[in-house]
Amino acid sequence: MRILHILTFHQPAGIENRVFRFIRTAGGHEHAVLVVSRRIHENFKANLPSSTAVRHWKYWGRFKIPAFLRKFFLKNWLKKNRFDLFMSYSQLSYPGLWDTLFENVNAPGVYWEEGAAWSKSKELKELIGRFDAYAAVSEASAVMLQKKFGVPGDKIKVIHNGIPEEKFSSLKEAAPAEKNRDRFIILYLGRLVPFKGVESLIRSLKFMEPDCELWIIGDGEEKGRLQELARETGVENRVQFKGMLVDPDPYLKGADLMVVPSIREPFGIVLLEAGAASLAVIASRVDGIPDIISHRKNGILIEPGIEIDRAHMKGLPELTVRVETRELIPPRILRPEDIAGAVNELKNNPSLRKRLGENLYNTVRKNFRMEDKILEFEKFSETLAPLRKTGDTEEG
Repeated sequence: MRILHILTFHQPAGIENRVFRFIRTAGGHEHAVLVVSRRIHENFKANLPSSTAVRHWKYWGRFKIPAFLRKFFLKNWLKKNRFDLFMSYSQLSYPGLWDTLFENVNAPGVYWEEGAAWSKSKELKELIGRFDAYAAVSEASAVMLQKKFGVPGDKIKVIHNGIPEEKFSSLKEAAPAEKNRDRFIILYLGRLVPFKGVESLIRSLKFMEPDCELWIIGDGEEKGRLQELARETGVENRVQFKGMLVDPDPYLKGADLMVVPSIREPFGIVLLEAGAASLAVIASRVDGIPDIISHRKNGILIEPGIEIDRAHMKGLPELTVRVETRELIPPRILRPEDIAGAVNELKNNPSLRKRLGENLYNTVRKNFRMEDKILEFEKFSETLAPLRKTGDTEEG
């Protein structure tokens, strides 16, 4: 099967990493990538299989393609290539791109919901009905598609994200980073953007025991403000901003636990990475996180308790999902005191911390292996064959 993936590839973030791993693991298929970002991150460029065709929508090397030529070039490329399936990963704000694809690809189109449904996307509302089928990375993503956009439930297949077998191996072999038994290391791994809730995590440090230290791996628009917050709250010496790392494995091995304080989180692939490292997790009870974490069985879930002032909603979703009741509810923030309470409990109870980490490892091994998710995807794709559009496409 020949699959066309449409996405950005400029940063090693959640969606990009997931698709990159999928392409590398699903070796039984031919893959092509239509890149809508200006560049491809060096890690992806160096490690994509050589058989993967790469096409840019807006750029040819360093030069921007004039708008009137983009459709022409893309249409010609699509005519020379036959695809059995094309898949979008929330990248819908590109005028001209989607009309060209829907008009020139005689194959089913699948929309993967991995976060765009939480935004006020005008483009998503206009385009959502044009796809033939929908894949959701969590039950929360499926609820969003149904309740916010009216997508019929029988057109949605939940296929959770997964991590490849090689990730378990690389973590097993990784040497712990900066392991200092005099400090208790808390790890945050993710983008520094408002909806990730890192502000509450930094504020929580002043309620923790004084030997707790926070490692922040990631980058984003909030970095400067969060560094200033650490200074203002007097915890600057207890927070290390490590930046964006291509290989976070040594830090996963060197930390004592991970905190995922998200205000919205469609899935949370970092939870799988923590599990592969047998690292205990404290996380928000929101959106897709309970698909992975069961409270006090393989992690600690905290109920978000702070209402968000509508005047300070920039960068935050209008609604989140309570999966247990399939309700859409206003977003809330974790209380710093609640984060600190959970951290202090696990810090002072090493046996519980170890048991939660081991149980999460077993959960990820059993339910979230990329190889198994590819088999789920293949079964799903077989059901789409009758949706193939009629029309001839030149092969080349």
